[in-house]
Amino acid sequence: MKLIKQIGVCLVLISLLSACKKDDNNDDTTNLALLLALSGGSTCTVTAGGVTLPIATVTPTRNTSGSPITFTTSTGIGLGTVQVIGAVAQDIGTLTATSGNYSVAVYKGGCPVNAASNLAVLNTDYSIQSGSLTTVAGSASIKFLVSGNYTLLLTTANNAQGSFGFAP
Repeated sequence: MKLIKQIGVCLVLISLLSACKKDDNNDDTTNLALLLALSGGSTCTVTAGGVTLPIATVTPTRNTSGSPITFTTSTGIGLGTVQVIGAVAQDIGTLTATSGNYSVAVYKGGCPVNAASNLAVLNTDYSIQSGSLTTVAGSASIKFLVSGNYTLLLTTANNAQGSFGFAP
């Protein structure tokens, strides 16, 4: 009787273990989304290359010296967005990097962002007043030439810190 019980327990264990499957899914996106949701910060969904990620975002208000930019870091790359809501033609925004540096891509419209479309056109939708958006190492200024909403997608590889504010 004891042997029959052991065989029964072994059969149950084998059937349970055989139902398990190896899951090779990369859960970085899920973990990143969970981390951002628990942190209480706001996010902007960005789709690039078929991958959609929630990215930390800031929406600056006028008459402020600068809203701190928050970067979401995954596999050594920091991503952040700045949502410019209701830009008026000729508005000037200033990007600063207090440490490290970052690059900026400008998209027309608000969040969510699809990197394959809605890329704003330099000297049509916006212009660079000073510095460079390829590498913001100190400060750079951007002038919005067309009224509307814009999303700035920032990328850093060196834990940059910075802010965005409207010029008075």
